[in-house]
Amino acid sequence: METGGLGIDLKLMLAQTINFILFVALFARFIAPSFFKFVKKQKKDEEEKLAILADLQKKDEEASSQADQVLKEARLQAKIIVQESEKTAKISREKTLEEATVEAHEVRSKATKQIETERDVMLGDLKSQIIKTSRQLISQILKDTMTKDNQKEIMEKAFKQLPK
Repeated sequence: METGGLGIDLKLMLAQTINFILFVALFARFIAPSFFKFVKKQKKDEEEKLAILADLQKKDEEASSQADQVLKEARLQAKIIVQESEKTAKISREKTLEEATVEAHEVRSKATKQIETERDVMLGDLKSQIIKTSRQLISQILKDTMTKDNQKEIMEKAFKQLPK
């Protein structure tokens, strides 16, 4: 073991240098191409993943904007449908109210006519009963106090004065 002035063994240093050169040569010949190929493949895969991710994000944004647009359109259509329904309900309510008013007037008119008819019938019956009762009273009173000719004359006057 020879040592130089600094305590370095030159044979050992030479052996280590040869080992290092052999290692580099073997590494460069057998391992490095596969390793660099693997690194390139990993880099390429990573770039593809990033491209796919960017494409997916873009598609997601487009889908999100389309969903927002569809949602806006659906809300607008729902609003239009609600407005049309309210308009139809208002028209239906007005029509029903109008029909009810017409029907109420018809019922009231029929009831008024019926009341008038019944009143006229009752007044007619009342008049005939009053006339009948009056004749009976007059004839009873006159029988007791007057002669037949006087009775006849007074009765005719009384009947003429009665409203018809």
